[in-house]
Amino acid sequence: GVVRMAKKVERLIMGADIGNYSTEIKGDDFLHTQITSIAYSPTVFEKTDEDRGKAIKKLMSNLKVHVKSEDNNLNTYYYAGDASISSGAEIDVMNIKNGTKSDHKIPLVMLLAMIAGNQVQRAFEKEPTEFSKDDCKDLEVEISLTTAIPASEFTTQKAAHLENRILGTHHVTVYFADTSCLVKVNFKYVKVTEEGKTAMLHISTLKDEPDAFKEYEEKYQEPLVLTDETRSLHFDIGNGTIEATYMKGLTPINSDGRRAGVGVAIEKAVKAYNKEMGMEINRQVFVEILMSSTPAAKVAKQCLHDPLMEQVLKIMEFVDDAFKELTNGMVDYIFVHGGGAIILRQWILDLMYEYAHSKH
Repeated sequence: GVVRMAKKVERLIMGADIGNYSTEIKGDDFLHTQITSIAYSPTVFEKTDEDRGKAIKKLMSNLKVHVKSEDNNLNTYYYAGDASISSGAEIDVMNIKNGTKSDHKIPLVMLLAMIAGNQVQRAFEKEPTEFSKDDCKDLEVEISLTTAIPASEFTTQKAAHLENRILGTHHVTVYFADTSCLVKVNFKYVKVTEEGKTAMLHISTLKDEPDAFKEYEEKYQEPLVLTDETRSLHFDIGNGTIEATYMKGLTPINSDGRRAGVGVAIEKAVKAYNKEMGMEINRQVFVEILMSSTPAAKVAKQCLHDPLMEQVLKIMEFVDDAFKELTNGMVDYIFVHGGGAIILRQWILDLMYEYAHSKH
């Protein structure tokens, strides 16, 4: 008789950062980032004559999937991430104005597509020959996941709602070259926390790394010391929101959020750019132009300058409000982090130094 090998289920522990601009999944030996954007395909994806091995190597930037998730009423073909931008189909991105990540389908589709793509790549690395036959075997993965939603959105109910949407089994078919692969994604454990808390936990693990706070220590000529009694005020500048979290040690005491951030400025800049250039591009494409070294990038930067300065002022107003309302003036350190902080650093850093000095 024929003996069928028992299917090996891979078990992974991972974290996901589902941002308005990009989504990141991270495990022990992988890290993938994609633009947070999906596009619908009304029909199954066409087969191509591309070599399967090559197609799998660049799979993450070419995610074409069918997602079936009964609990979430999903049964649809999607282009996810970078693939949605190049698909030519109408794309769906996170709306900055009414951000509710716990309810939105985009975070879930991004998460499932990226995890399934990652599993196909991992399986191919282990057994490339399996993929040269007619069809690749079904894959199965069991996942323990942690992710976070903004402090301004966070309630225990909303966190539980998102956990329940992710928990359980989802079926994702990944299309590449002339074939497809079904990945059964089973979330055994899901924890949704609030965004400021995760950053503080990360910062607390950096204290043993010699250069982590080098800039601070050179400026103030003293070490940065974190204890259970340390009172810190955290600002997480994202694409569409800025979150403030006041903490004692690793315990959040108060938090607040406001709609401000780089994405808000980018949305205004896109309108100005489209008017100036007579074009119809979206936020994601605008960012790509901005990062390029083309003549168009110069125009994009000019269009972005004023809206960005307006956001810088809004952010500094919020910093002042949060300091007054959340902390009773008892703060040892102010931390600023998040993707938006990197982009705004050249304008915000000195303003933050001045602000901190004025309060000390």
